[in-house]
Amino acid sequence: MRLSHGLDESWVIPGGVGINVAFGRDSRWLFNAAIWYLDIDTEAETHFRSGVDVRSSIHLDIDVDVDIDPFVFSLGGWIALLRP
Repeated sequence: MRLSHGLDESWVIPGGVGINVAFGRDSRWLFNAAIWYLDIDTEAETHFRSGVDVRSSIHLDIDVDVDIDPFVFSLGGWIALLRP
């Protein structure tokens, strides 16, 4: 019995927007918020083979289109240790 599977390589088309904010004019504390959209399209493949000889073997090949289109959210904060 043999089973193999995989995903084809694909290109991703991203889009995003974000903002950086400093708290106060001379503040060292900073805040960041961002959102990204990723358009991931690929193909999944599964191949199954069983049996010892041709008369009793099973061959199964499955190809499926896969669309993964997530929104990614990010919130962050940090402190600047050195002032410019």
